[in-house]
Amino acid sequence: MKELFSSKKIFLPLIINLLLFGGIFVLGLLGLTTGLIQLILVMAVFLEVIYLTTLIQISVNKNAKGLDEVKKHIEELQEGEEKTYNGLIYTGHQIKAMQHELNALKRGSILKSTGNHLPKLRN
Repeated sequence: MKELFSSKKIFLPLIINLLLFGGIFVLGLLGLTTGLIQLILVMAVFLEVIYLTTLIQISVNKNAKGLDEVKKHIEELQEGEEKTYNGLIYTGHQIKAMQHELNALKRGSILKSTGNHLPKLRN
């Protein structure tokens, strides 16, 4: 809450509104009738509502634009994830095919297992 009121973007309009709306009641000291003061106050509140509605709409539009950018970024990540997944599936099939070939070579006594990671060819 402290950060909210320390921001100049919030604090300055708050002071201006306080002075303007407080100043409306000073008009009574200048000799204006209560009905006229109420009319001025209602108009000021009405204009304030229009102002706030406009600011809220601008904020919503900015947030919507930001969300669209995030959505596009997520879609790009999903496409990359799908390509990576397909690449891993392809690599898995290749490894499986190599394993079958190695097993066939071992059965054919062409390769001799040494207990290490790499088999040696039999002479």
